[in-house]
Amino acid sequence: MIFWMWFWCVTALSALLEVMLGTGGLALPCLLVAAFYFAVIRPWRRVLFPLLIAGLSVDLLFCRSFPCHLVMLPIVVMGAQYWRRYGELRTVIVQALPGLGVGMVAGLALLLYMVFRQGAAVLFDVRWCVLWVAGQGLGGAVLLPLLCWVGDRQARLLAVRRYAQVSPYQIQLEEYGSTELPGGEEPADE
Repeated sequence: MIFWMWFWCVTALSALLEVMLGTGGLALPCLLVAAFYFAVIRPWRRVLFPLLIAGLSVDLLFCRSFPCHLVMLPIVVMGAQYWRRYGELRTVIVQALPGLGVGMVAGLALLLYMVFRQGAAVLFDVRWCVLWVAGQGLGGAVLLPLLCWVGDRQARLLAVRRYAQVSPYQIQLEEYGSTELPGGEEPADE
């Protein structure tokens, strides 16, 4: 219960921060970074639907005709699953790499939205397009290590699972139950 209250508070704050900065002219992938963080520490089936609701609310607040977060969030959650299984979770500074990926996904998806909304005239200024995607990537590369550092300190105080201590086997047991594993194998009793 404590985790879900913490999850909703962080998700709501990241969505609010993204909207506030976006209306001020600074576009940062705050909600996508929070989605990556929570998709690593919890099974994706439990966090995807609430994150889609939060993403849809951000798209509605920006009055987008196409809900971009409904496209970006599944990609980010799949990347989080891959990073949890094969990435380095213990070092905070290394989290800039997946943060860069999250920002690039956000930058490319929003650039495609602008192309479809305003036409191909957006692509005529190539420097602006490159700077847009690079700025989104840089924003994600800064925000994810910051969220990992702050979020793990909050998680330690709340006594919930921390980002730096996640193991793929732990999530697998939580997702499939303690007696059944994917493939039908039973865990070995000692």
